[in-house]
Amino acid sequence: MEKTKSSCIRIAITGPESTGKSTLAESLAAHFKGAVIPEFARTYLENKTEKYSQSDIDFIAQKSLEIAQITEEKQQGFIFYDTDLLVCKVWSEFVFGSSSDWLKEAVKNQHFDHTFLMNVDLPWQEDPLREHPHQRKELFEIYKQELIQLNRPFTIISGVEQERENSAIQSINQQFPNQD
Repeated sequence: MEKTKSSCIRIAITGPESTGKSTLAESLAAHFKGAVIPEFARTYLENKTEKYSQSDIDFIAQKSLEIAQITEEKQQGFIFYDTDLLVCKVWSEFVFGSSSDWLKEAVKNQHFDHTFLMNVDLPWQEDPLREHPHQRKELFEIYKQELIQLNRPFTIISGVEQERENSAIQSINQQFPNQD
């Protein structure tokens, strides 16, 4: 029997750079025996030789949607999104001062059953692709306001190491009982 989108529980993990999104996505997928939609931006930018542009961000968003669709068609249960289109929108607006109309609409139309907003209480981890070590609090507030405006249910995930994972697991168990 073919699996349908309705059989998936879609959880977005969003927030500023260096807040543990990838780590949390992987650990939650392992715990709940789910799938991870990887962060396509990292793969794309690691192979790019020149500075990225606003059109690159739209390309990243479009490719992320394609990857998600393929995964959703064959996955049942939990799907954890290591970043979402909101990351692309905030990134575009923060770096370039605007985002495309297409991206704004795509963010509005992207549905999640829940979102985890990662707090900036972890130490900054240096990485050649990361750009804003001193603006994480400002970016966190932008993400928070965007989620509120989108009327998207979310939980702020804070703490270090196992605290983050435990908090997210507890939140999922409360919101989606009997899914373990």
